[in-house]
Amino acid sequence: SSEQILKRKIDEDPQYIPPSKKMRIEKGWREYRASDGKMNPKRPPDPRNKFNHLKSDNQPGDQVDIPSLGLTPKEFKEYNSEFMITDQMLELWKEISAEQRFSFRRVLSGPMGVGKSYLSYFLAAKGYAEGWLTLYIPDAAILDQGTEEKSAKALDILTASDLESLLDFSEVIDCSIVAARAVFDLFKQKERKTLFIIDEHGKLFQEKPYVPDRYLFLHHLKDLTRWEAKSKGSRVIFTGTAHAEYELQIMEDSARVTLLYFVGPLSETVFSKWLEVHLNQPDIVQDIMRITNRVPREFMSLIRSIEEETPLTRDSIDEYVAWRTNKLRHVVWNYYKALSEVSKKMFAKSLATVFLGNNSQSGDFEWDFRDLELIYRLNKNRGAINYVLCLPAQKALFQAFTNIPHHEHILRQVSLGEVGDDFKLTLLVQFLTLTKPIVLRATNLVGENPTEIIMNFKDHGTIHQNMTSLGRGYGHVLSHCHSSYSRFDFILDAMFIQVSISDFCEHEKTQTKQIQNAFDKRDPDGKNQIERYLDEVFGGNHSALIDDGHFVVKKDGEPVTGFKIVYMRGSPGAPNHTGLISKYKDLLHVSFNELKEKPS
Repeated sequence: SSEQILKRKIDEDPQYIPPSKKMRIEKGWREYRASDGKMNPKRPPDPRNKFNHLKSDNQPGDQVDIPSLGLTPKEFKEYNSEFMITDQMLELWKEISAEQRFSFRRVLSGPMGVGKSYLSYFLAAKGYAEGWLTLYIPDAAILDQGTEEKSAKALDILTASDLESLLDFSEVIDCSIVAARAVFDLFKQKERKTLFIIDEHGKLFQEKPYVPDRYLFLHHLKDLTRWEAKSKGSRVIFTGTAHAEYELQIMEDSARVTLLYFVGPLSETVFSKWLEVHLNQPDIVQDIMRITNRVPREFMSLIRSIEEETPLTRDSIDEYVAWRTNKLRHVVWNYYKALSEVSKKMFAKSLATVFLGNNSQSGDFEWDFRDLELIYRLNKNRGAINYVLCLPAQKALFQAFTNIPHHEHILRQVSLGEVGDDFKLTLLVQFLTLTKPIVLRATNLVGENPTEIIMNFKDHGTIHQNMTSLGRGYGHVLSHCHSSYSRFDFILDAMFIQVSISDFCEHEKTQTKQIQNAFDKRDPDGKNQIERYLDEVFGGNHSALIDDGHFVVKKDGEPVTGFKIVYMRGSPGAPNHTGLISKYKDLLHVSFNELKEKPS
């Protein structure tokens, strides 16, 4: 064995120095003490038994203390005392800890500030607590040390017993490079579970040649296929800020579909508990949620911008939104100006699609726009849908969009009658860009009793999945509704709008689109869809029913002025629905010709 050979050499020559020891002396290496080992001059990980509390059944919103792993994510010291378990932490851990048929590989994708680093740190702590062989690197930049040898030394492992199992180093080949290669081999296990996590992964790809291309022993950090499928014990996680170039240009297309894990805003439950720690003002919690979209970075940005004001007021919040919007608007505009003419048109179409928040065509943005941290993605129907990150980003994108000329090719679809399945998208673009107020001619369902519909708004927002409205005080904002929102596509003030390329009779055949159900179906509190929306946005107690074909809507017993339900058709044809006029006497119909002829 190697031990017997070493003993024989020492017996033959008392002055003999083993190659590894000689290397340590010549290179000035210092010993490393891991949590179960003997020496580390800096920050050793805490013993595993200090992590035992992480083995319990944690719930979203639980606050836990996470002992030291030796290295921590950025800004961790500021928030460690309030480390809070999120839904996605538990979701991903459940997936990782399950028995696998193949190696488990994921790339955590999401904008800065949604908590990717904390998610990866939690996973590392859980893996360490469970006794897994764990390697956690919080900043990939430490692997770019200028030389192959120094970069190899940056790979740091958590347990000394595993470190000792690497290799007997050769005098010829630099032992640090051999060790680095051995580390990757060590994490390719079939039966034993291992966890390899590297944060700030994008720093390896900031300029060419990329770090893994300069140092081939780091190629495992570029090509995920290097982690062989047969190594079913391996769990590998990459994440980082400014990571879109790696995700969209370096990853294989097939890997991108299956290996990306999208990290989004916190759930309402977790964010509410997080706010209790950082801000004890229950009266403005809903305002904070709406403005920040439950993104921790956006909340901390708000707090830092108005530190002197305690408690927060709605005026100070509005001032922050205006300041943040203006800052982001310049970011968007500078990006747009640098694009080619072809790219500008594609960008305008993608941006309009994102405003819907639910369209079947998700905006196809370039990686450099994704790294501006204005949008995020979530999985939906086996695809990825883009969402605007927060309210200031929504306003900034909206302001920029209405000032760029390249949205006109979308409007041209309306004038040419070529909207097809994109009718809701093209109509949204038209609403956003027409001079306000927008005045549309309408009739009843048989083309009689002409009247005018007036749409006047300065802002818009998306009613996302599981939301009823944008919240109190936002009735004058044009709301476009998530695809899961029953019956209505847009809402403005007390006007509820349906849009479709079908005629109204065909549209009404779909149960989820039937107007009657907006009045008849009630939630556990006894409220129907219209009542719930009006209560949330305007306050008070609303009632809504259909009486002899007329819409009867009241607030605290008084009639609601301006209540309307409008159907906008995206294909040629005059309304002639004689079989439905008695059922919906007050329903207003806007024809395609009226929309088509509307000037911008």
